[in-house]
Amino acid sequence: MNAAELSREILEAKRRMDAAELEHREQVIAAAAADQALRIAEATAYLAASGTVGEREAHMKKATSTERYRYKMADGLERSALEAIRNARQYLSALQSLAAANREEAHLARYMDRELEAS
Repeated sequence: MNAAELSREILEAKRRMDAAELEHREQVIAAAAADQALRIAEATAYLAASGTVGEREAHMKKATSTERYRYKMADGLERSALEAIRNARQYLSALQSLAAANREEAHLARYMDRELEAS
């Protein structure tokens, strides 16, 4: 990979990392909204039920299964988006390491050329 290709790839990796961060932010907001909806639904269902504590909790769980599912999905998507950020960061770091190695190689080549000319 030459310097121009490496530069383009670094810029693309940075763009993907920025997009992953935006996606994560959206997923955090969605997960918070789903958590809030679940808590409200649970409280409403619990208060609407009668019977023992166990019976009320069973009624609450049954009545809020959709909200619980939405919350679990939103939470999973938030974690997945966070992993996408971590992956993009690792890839960008690897590209930066390649760029540093290329710089060192170019520096060494210049040094070797001067040494050969001096001989």
